[in-house]
Amino acid sequence: MSAIRLLLIGPRSTSDASHRAGGIETGIGDLLRQFGSSEHADAVALTHLSNGTSRDPTKRGRVDVLNLALALRLYLRLVLLLLRGIVTGRRIAVCQVHTSGDISFLKDSVLVLIARVFGAQVVVSIHGYGFEGYLAGLRGPMRRYARFIFARFGGVRVLAGSVAEAVRDEMGVDPARIHYVQNGVDTERFTTASASDGFVVLFVGGFGTVKRKGALDLLAGLRVLLDGGAAARVRIVGTDAEPEAREAIEAYCREHGLGDAVDVEGGVEHRLMPDVYGAAAVYCLPSYREGAPHSVLEAMAAGLPVVATRISGLPHLIEEGEGGFLIEPGDVPALAEHLQTLYDDPELRKAMGLFNRRRAVERFSVKAQADALIDIYRSLVQGPAR
Repeated sequence: MSAIRLLLIGPRSTSDASHRAGGIETGIGDLLRQFGSSEHADAVALTHLSNGTSRDPTKRGRVDVLNLALALRLYLRLVLLLLRGIVTGRRIAVCQVHTSGDISFLKDSVLVLIARVFGAQVVVSIHGYGFEGYLAGLRGPMRRYARFIFARFGGVRVLAGSVAEAVRDEMGVDPARIHYVQNGVDTERFTTASASDGFVVLFVGGFGTVKRKGALDLLAGLRVLLDGGAAARVRIVGTDAEPEAREAIEAYCREHGLGDAVDVEGGVEHRLMPDVYGAAAVYCLPSYREGAPHSVLEAMAAGLPVVATRISGLPHLIEEGEGGFLIEPGDVPALAEHLQTLYDDPELRKAMGLFNRRRAVERFSVKAQADALIDIYRSLVQGPAR
């Protein structure tokens, strides 16, 4: 069977990028390396088209002249790539587009139309939090346009069951074209954590550290542990993405006397993140809104137990009671209780960490993700064109 000519469209992080690059960038970087490996060289002939930009992330979603120019350049590059494939006899068979809601979806919808005009099948990979709400909120012409675009997809790759339901119910997509394929994590880079120095709870932030990811809830839970005599610490990484978040965290620590028990850090180069997880005892992400966070997969691969909220894709990642604990958003007493349980029982921490490590290797490795995606590509190439 000949290799499928695949065009992967999406931003890619580099090994020296700050961890705030985000799950999409990290995931695409891992996927590109996996597709380029000897294991998949015969299955996929890969081309990558980056739609990333060095522009300030807070300005990327704006409708302005610069973003319009960047989008037009991206569309032209796609047209030229597809034309070159036709001229050289190496036509692109499948385009995979990574998208989220709002402006991102509108921008990416043009990529879909261009690819379909040139006869390529399109697989969309939906990332980000709140995509269900985005689809449910569409009205009138925008809703009709979105349904038109979803009808052009050969496959819809989702990271959470709630997104799959929204795509089916709101956009009328045949469930046979919806595929749950979780992000993959590099289980060779992220390996079982070494024994941490004390009970350190790790939190990896970025945009929305305080309001969306629940950093202050974690600090409130830490207060409960400290009041009970626990020698616990919290390490917060990635606050350089939002200076105001760091200010809010430091103000909370001053107000409640947590300064000596909390380490607040900026961005860490992604190549150094395995060491960050390796120095922790527990990973905690008490988010209010989330997709399927890559940081949780990295923590699992590093052999850490996880305490997180029961939202979106997180229940698909964490086996409750086996690899960690799930709480409702904002439930600080439950958060503190589970952290206390893990503090009191080192053997439970070890067992949950090993469970997560096995689960990451068996179900959420980059290889497992690549294999699942290749199955989707093959089904499109071998089946009738849509």
